[in-house]
Formats: sequence, C-alpha cells, structure tokens
Amino acid sequence: MKFDQFEKWYYGLALLLAALVRFTHLGSFPLSNGEASLALQALELVNGGASSSIGPQAGYTIWTGGLFFLFEGSTFWARFIPALVGIVMVLAPYYLRSLLGPKAAVLAAFVIALDPGLVALSKTA
Repeated sequence: MKFDQFEKWYYGLALLLAALVRFTHLGSFPLSNGEASLALQALELVNGGASSSIGPQAGYTIWTGGLFFLFEGSTFWARFIPALVGIVMVLAPYYLRSLLGPKAAVLAAFVIALDPGLVALSKTA
C-alpha cells in the first residue's frame, strides 16, 4: 500500500482528532475576565445595548454575537470560534506539503492537532 493512497484519510483523522480534543469540555469551565469581557460585548451587540461598542477584536465579537443570536449565550459558544480556528489550522500542512513532503506534512498536522499549547489557545476566547 502506498502512502499517497491514504494521505487524505490521514488529514481527515487529524481533523477529527483535533475536533475531539478541542470540543471536549469546551464550555465546562468559567470564562476568564478577558474572555467574559469579549463575550459581554458580543451579548450586548445582540441585545442592542446602549453601549454596544466593539473593542479591538471586532471579528471575534461580531461572529460570536452571531452565534449568540442563533443560539443562547453560553461559555461553549463564546469559545466556539477559537476552537474552530484551531481545528482548521490542522489543514495548514496540507497546503505546505510540496515544501515539507507528504509524510512530514501529515506528521505536522497531527502535531498541530495534539500540541498542548495550541489546544489550550484554541480553548480560550
């Protein structure tokens, strides 16, 4: 069996593993002060609060506000966008495989999927 036949399956497995690691217990811990501040901005944006000014992280606030509009505001949805970005980062080595080589790129995808620092960063808003 050739490695090329299963290369896309390996990337799919890395994506699935990254999603499992990042979404497990995503909303079970309370938000930190910084996370809560951003989540409150998003919630005020949805509720049409008088002081609904968007801070320096406008993309996060707007997208999280959209999630709060569609679903209820919770710690899970406040951390959903960073977790999703962390999962998508696993695909970066796929586009660099011409530079890295196919086997090294797959290995890099699994490293990104399981790296504790990147997982922790993906679980914070």
